[in-house]
Formats: sequence, structure tokens, C-alpha cells
Amino acid sequence: MDYEAVRRRFGSRVRHLREEKGITQERLAELIGKTIEHVSLLERGERSPSFEVILETANALNISVSYLMNIEQTNDNTDTINTLLVAPVSPTLVKPVEEPITTKNKRSSDIERLQLAFNGIREMQKLADEYGINDILQDNGGKVLQVLILLGLRISPGREGNDAIDADDNEYELKTINRALNKNAGVTTHHHLNRDIGLVFDL
Repeated sequence: MDYEAVRRRFGSRVRHLREEKGITQERLAELIGKTIEHVSLLERGERSPSFEVILETANALNISVSYLMNIEQTNDNTDTINTLLVAPVSPTLVKPVEEPITTKNKRSSDIERLQLAFNGIREMQKLADEYGINDILQDNGGKVLQVLILLGLRISPGREGNDAIDADDNEYELKTINRALNKNAGVTTHHHLNRDIGLVFDL
């Protein structure tokens, strides 16, 4: 399997689409949160893209992942999606399946589902940005965001993640308390919420 050839074709595809849309390497690097050198290496086929980079690149170019991955095939019919190198996953995190996914249609369908999921996360992050939450993926399923919305609060600009303010600029400190612990147990910051841990706030 010629990995280098696949990377070169992917890089050429990215460069072609970028130039077609009048986007510079510097601008693309900014949009996907990478350096200009990173983008240059990708376009020269000297670096393998991660799933994150593939999704961010498609979004930056305002195209679907499947369109971005529409790379000209060689005669060996190698599936390009399967040949792109990505960061390895620990074997302990992989759940065995009875039948591997072997059809191209199934893989394409899963890529489209991944794109839809990614779009949903981006929309959720936009809402989180309005409430001062920088990374919705670190928000334990949106629990803190939900509390902020219900209480009419937002994270204080330039402050630690557990400081919040209301519309009148009154300040609050968000803390969590584990209901499974005894009444003498202390409190902690809000980063570890689950169904047994509630959120309280102090003036």
C-alpha cells in the first residue's frame, strides 16, 4: 500500500481547493488552528492529516468531508480514507467487532455521519462561546453551560473557569459538591460533574 502516494494526492487536493477558493496558506493555517509550516507539509504530502485536520480543513474550505476526500484513485483501487495515516488509538480503547466494515459505501456513510456530528459540536461551541466556555468538550456533556443558561450567568472574561457574572456584573464562584459524600465533605471546582455531583454557587 503506497501511503506516500496517497498523502501526496491528498495534499494536492487540499492545495487545489484552497487556491480555487482564493485562500492563502496563512489563512488556511489560521482557520484550522495550525501553523503555516503544518499546512505546507500537508500540501506537499510530507505529513499525514489527522481526522481533526481533515474535518477542520473541510469546514475552512466550506466543503463536505466526502468532497475533500474525493481523491483520484490508482489502479489498485486502494480506498483513500482507509490509507490516510492518523494518530494511533490504544488497543484498550478499541471494542472488537464481529464483522469489519469493508464496503466503501459504509465507510462513506460513516464519514458523513462524522461530519454531521462535528457540525453539531461546532454549533454547541458557538453557544458555549456566548457564555464564556472556551471548550465545550471539557464541559462534561454541557452541564455547566446548562446551569449558566438557567441561572442567567456567564463565565467572567479573563477569569478562571469557575468564576461567573450576571447581567448586573454581580460575581459568583461556581463550585461542585458530591452528594455521595458526607455532609462534612468539601467542595471542588465544577470540572467533574456527573449525576451524583451537583453545582452550587457563592456570592
